[in-house]
Amino acid sequence: MQVPALIGEATEAQMLKAGNVGGELLNWIAMLGTIGERKPEFADEIEDATLGDFLELAKPRVTSLVVATTAFGFYLGSRGGVNPMLLFHTLLGTTLVASGTSAYNMYLERESDGKMERTRRRPLPDGRLQPVHALTFATVLSIAGILYLAAAVNLLTSLLAICTLASYIFLYTPMKR
Repeated sequence: MQVPALIGEATEAQMLKAGNVGGELLNWIAMLGTIGERKPEFADEIEDATLGDFLELAKPRVTSLVVATTAFGFYLGSRGGVNPMLLFHTLLGTTLVASGTSAYNMYLERESDGKMERTRRRPLPDGRLQPVHALTFATVLSIAGILYLAAAVNLLTSLLAICTLASYIFLYTPMKR
């Protein structure tokens, strides 16, 4: 199979130029092209992690409140009736971005979460997930949601999602410290 070889060659050259985070992300992308052919380097590190650990990073209760608020706002802003497909695309993209934002929040607060009784059993402070895996998960969800909103809804909605993500990461999270 020639495609994975090409992906692997291009990725190796690009990883020389990329930093640690970029290199890790490119490594994940390269692994997508070689699934089934070899075991990824990081596979041993995430064997102890469960799907529930990644789901916990997405803070489903918080995300569901964001999605409910989005649905209500969509309904209020609809003129001439609600377009069900547009609503679906809006809620799916919003779910991805909100989940990614929550995962970024847990990544950024992993040290302080380890010191508090209420949060010390979360996947990062408890050691069930490595920080790089949480960061990659957050990045993939956020970018997927932003691109999905741009393609399936409109550019303005995507830009608002970017603003929300940035304000949560750069304003809300640091203000809690």
